[in-house]
Formats: sequence, C-alpha cells, structure tokens
Amino acid sequence: MTPTSIPAPLWQRPARALAVLAALAVSAPPHAALMPSPSVIPDTVQTSPGNPLTAAYGALQAGRYAEAEATFIGHLATHPDDPMAMLGLSALAQTQNDAQGARAWMHKALQRAPQNATLIHANGRLAQAQERWADAISSLEQAVLLAPQAAGPRSDLAALLLKLGRAPEAIVHFQALVDAAPDDLTRRSHLGIAHVAAGHDADGVKYLESAQNGHDDDAMALSALALAYQRLGNHTRALHTSDRLIAANAGHASAWLIRGDALMALQRGDAAVDAYARAEALAPSPVAALKRGSALERLGRNGDAEAAYRAALALDPQFGPAHNNLAFLIASQPARRDEALNAARLAVTIDNSRATYHDTL
Repeated sequence: MTPTSIPAPLWQRPARALAVLAALAVSAPPHAALMPSPSVIPDTVQTSPGNPLTAAYGALQAGRYAEAEATFIGHLATHPDDPMAMLGLSALAQTQNDAQGARAWMHKALQRAPQNATLIHANGRLAQAQERWADAISSLEQAVLLAPQAAGPRSDLAALLLKLGRAPEAIVHFQALVDAAPDDLTRRSHLGIAHVAAGHDADGVKYLESAQNGHDDDAMALSALALAYQRLGNHTRALHTSDRLIAANAGHASAWLIRGDALMALQRGDAAVDAYARAEALAPSPVAALKRGSALERLGRNGDAEAAYRAALALDPQFGPAHNNLAFLIASQPARRDEALNAARLAVTIDNSRATYHDTL
C-alpha cells in the first residue's frame, strides 16, 4: 500500500461528511424546545374558568403540595366520582416521584370518564413523564382522535414523535396545526424544525424563514435554520445564522459546531478550528473533537489532529469515525502501519457502513 492509494479523509469529502454526521452535527437536537410542559395536567384544565378545583391546581403548580392534596381529597369527600380531582392527585403523586400512585389515580380517573379527551391527554403526558413512550403515543393519538381541533394533544404528540426520531410522522401533525392557524409563527417555526429533522431542508428553510420575524431569538429555530443552510450548501447564510444564534446565546455549543462547518466550507480553517474548540469547551463531545481534528488535518497540523481524534476516542472509545480518520492519518507513517490497520479494523467492527479505509490498508 502507498500513501496515495488511501481514500481521502473525512475533511476532503464535505458532502460525505455531512451525510455521515448530519444527525450528530447539533449537540442540542432541534426538537428540544418543542417538548410539552412537564406538568401532567393540560393547560386547558389549569385555566378552565369556573372549575371548582382551580385553587387546588394553582397550589399544585405553585409547589404547595400539602395544600393541593388537602383540597383534592376534601373535594373527593363530597364529590367521590370527580375524575378531575383524581387527575390532580395523579399529577401530585408524579411530582413526588410516586410513579405507581400516579398511574393508580389516573386509572381511577379514566374509569370514571373513559372517553374524556382531556383525561386521555393527561394520561399521555403522564406516560411521557415516566418515559413509557408507546403508552404516551397511544394516549395522545386517542386524544387527537377525540378532539381533532384541540391544539394541545396534537402539539404534544408531534413533539414526542419528533423527540423519538419519527420526524415524518411529526410533520403530519405540525402541518395540521399550521393549517388550522396559518399566521401562527410559532407553529410555522415548529413545522420548519421538524422538516429539517427529517432532512427536508428546503421545506424547513421555507417555514423557518417565514417565521423569523417573530422568532429572532428562538435558539432551536435558528439552529435548525443554520443546519439546513449548511446542508443545502449555502455556507455564507449558515455562518450568518450561526453568528446570530451565538450573539443571542454564546453558550450554544451546536451553533459553534455549525459555524465551524460553514467556515470549513468557506476555506477558513483556522477560524473553524477555533469554533470547534469553543463547541468542545461548552459541551465536550466526540463529534466536536472529530471535526476539530479534521480541520487541523486540513491545515497540515497532523500532530494536533491526531490529538483531537484521540480526544474524541477518550470521550467515546466506540466512535467509529474517529478510528477511521485516525487510521488514515497515521497510515502514511511506515512504522505505524500496524497501528493504522488496527484502527481501521476497529472502525469496521463498530460500523462497517462508515469505515472506508480498512480494505485499502
């Protein structure tokens, strides 16, 4: 094997690099800001005028748990079949980390009103809070069927589907929300974020740009927009958008990663190294270290590049792309061919689809 026979490293294949690392490029996923309130009780219950339990819900939300419990129990003493009081006790149990008690009270509430969309929505939120994802989706889907015009259940369902990596399904619900309120900039922004998460970058840009006037400081929207610009090859706009995000929040690690990617595409390697280093300092990750190593390698700083790849592997010894790039980097040194081959074998073992250098070595 000769050094010139080795395939180009990651930094020399920008299109492939984006494809391989697209899902890893942002340390905070675009859906993070879309997740519903941690409260089990839907907002429609907490704000319902004339609800005799409004004071109890208010005490619960304010953290006055003893007062809330006494009020709910007192109400059940005179209204033993009121499912909304049972819902309150379910939410109270969940705040106190009593998962079994929360499910028991929710079950009692649903027995009293099995077709109540608000209760079913709350049951979905409870399942989500307890990370019972299948149960959460099932309940939220049922709530949407029972109340198709209600924004709450559909919004929670869309956000959960997005969180679970089911962006195409989430888009259907975000689109329905936009169709119901076309001028709602928040809904348009959420739809755009979902499109970017699904890889529909042009559609994502369309909705995110249309929502920007009302969301100039929305970190998740700006992050998704910058990533979409970058993947579409509009590196100047990606850089500008990442800079806007950094101006609003200099601690946003993903913005520094996207900034580094844009700078690399614009042939500004030194600045890219600095951007990746900032991302690493804010949120250490093997992806940031890998990208820094690729940028350093492009600048001919091979010793620093190797150190960066090893930093990535220190964070995640099973991070295949770092083994892959390390194999290429050291393969040109005759005394280290065995070490390079070992790194390439590790890359193949971890993920054959991402390891490109083993056969050549």
